[in-house]
Amino acid sequence: MMMMMMKTEMAAVFVNTLLLLCCCFITSTVSQENVYAAAGEDVTLRLKNKLDSSERLYWKHNGTQIALMKSGRVVIGVDEGLGTDGSLTLRDLKKGSVEVYTSQIFKGGNLEHENTFIVRVLDKVQKPTLVATCEKHTETFKCQVPQAEGLTIAWLQDEKPLKETGPTLTRDPKKLTAESSFKCNVSNHISFEISQPVKKTCPVPDPPATKELFGFDFWTMVGILAGGGGLVLLLIIVTIVLCTRARRRRHNRLKAEGRGELEMAWSNQQQQQQQQQYQPARHGGPGLKAS
Repeated sequence: MMMMMMKTEMAAVFVNTLLLLCCCFITSTVSQENVYAAAGEDVTLRLKNKLDSSERLYWKHNGTQIALMKSGRVVIGVDEGLGTDGSLTLRDLKKGSVEVYTSQIFKGGNLEHENTFIVRVLDKVQKPTLVATCEKHTETFKCQVPQAEGLTIAWLQDEKPLKETGPTLTRDPKKLTAESSFKCNVSNHISFEISQPVKKTCPVPDPPATKELFGFDFWTMVGILAGGGGLVLLLIIVTIVLCTRARRRRHNRLKAEGRGELEMAWSNQQQQQQQQQYQPARHGGPGLKAS
């Protein structure tokens, strides 16, 4: 009996503890974010939740408490840049440092909210230099910048962004015009800089020489002359045909006229012969009668 009572009490304690832990887990919130800041400048870390006057706020730097706000007033941390709204301002940040700041908000004895800020201090991007070279009939653009880490390099052609990234860009010069220009855009989490525009350096090949005839394109003139020659040939053929037909008609006409003259001459000769035969016969009659 006693054993059963002890087991029941232990189970009740376990359930209560579990419920308490669940309630704490449900009511408290925890978050973490990266904050990027420029060296030598200020940055302000702001709370994710509005601070109530009944709550207590603690700020820690790398695990060490540096500020406390209670009942709406700053108890510790005026010199640390703690504002009346609970935000913390960091000043004169050092290049290359990585600092961890944590804000904790308590209500009563329970942790309500905890936010961790990982502050990374970076240099601002310096203006890059873009260099273009012609190598083996390939146009190569190189984006040069003193910083080597934590940079993103993007490219622009004629002010339009390209898909390519990285410090080097190659292009076929045959596909570029004399006015094509390129830029590289270098950025990090806090700033960006764009290079001056650069044009291609590969020489533009001379267009193939075109032959000319009478001041016009050779093949154009060949086409024109070919068409004109055909027309002239057609005219010559038509002229020959017409001349041949006219000559043939004239020949036939002359032949017909000659034949008519011959027939007329022959007819006249026949008539003369008949007349000559007839006239002696008429003169001969009276002579016989006189004898």
